[in-house]
Amino acid sequence: MDADFVIANLETTLSNKNFSGYPRFCSPWQVARDLHRLGVTTFVTANNHSCDQLAKGITNTVHYLDSLGIPHTGIFTDTLSYKKRHPLYLQKEEFKIALLNYTYGTNGLPVPRGFVVSLIDTTIIKRDIQQARQDSATNIIAFMHWGYEYHTHPNKEQKELGKWLHDQGVDIVIGSHPHVVQPIEYVMSDKDTLGVTVYSLGNFISNQNYQGTDGGICIRLTLTKPKGLPVRYAMEPLKFYTYRPYEEGRLRYYVVPESLADSVVKDYHLTKSKRFFMKTDSILKSTINFSW
Repeated sequence: MDADFVIANLETTLSNKNFSGYPRFCSPWQVARDLHRLGVTTFVTANNHSCDQLAKGITNTVHYLDSLGIPHTGIFTDTLSYKKRHPLYLQKEEFKIALLNYTYGTNGLPVPRGFVVSLIDTTIIKRDIQQARQDSATNIIAFMHWGYEYHTHPNKEQKELGKWLHDQGVDIVIGSHPHVVQPIEYVMSDKDTLGVTVYSLGNFISNQNYQGTDGGICIRLTLTKPKGLPVRYAMEPLKFYTYRPYEEGRLRYYVVPESLADSVVKDYHLTKSKRFFMKTDSILKSTINFSW
């Protein structure tokens, strides 16, 4: 991938044994390794499945990501590492990006004693934003695990929290959890884009079969800093379909960009992919602009 940073939501714990699926996920650590080899540079890990395997799950996940040398944020094995490694900073030339990550909850499972999972708490978030500014962050990106599953439009809480985040100084808000694509909102000042909220990216890889869960969008974000002017954002949503054919008796997963779907996707999956892309287009056309 021709990007300085590629950030993904890791919605599972990692281990080398005792793997499990829904409702309490545990995946082979090689999933993170292979995604890293394919170009993912950074993971956010605070989501409703962070505590699926309790303390051992958090410990193992942090261990494998650290062993692979993959920067990550969202879950921490103790308060010391939380204070030391949060916010996570991504630096490139004149840009120092503070990466924040929060979840609405952990499916009713308690955060193990001594561990930290970054939960949505406006008091804490405001403090984190202030810390990022004190650390001379040029930009702040907040990954929010929020909203209602399978709803193609944001709920009231998402809209209010998204606006609040921008008011506090967050430039980019990226959402997950609904598992379907939701609209994008641009924060405008005259002709400049000052911020973006992507309410939900949909799914990258999953085995879900609900309508709209068989694909999603990636966001290609380009930051520029004209001399004497605010940072400007160019943003392009890239649509893809998760093609899942049976090949040689096994279910295979292919993440197929829209531009390649006609030549790669076959049989009834091609009809499904066309339907998915049309539906996604209609959702993205409901994009909202509001002025600061």
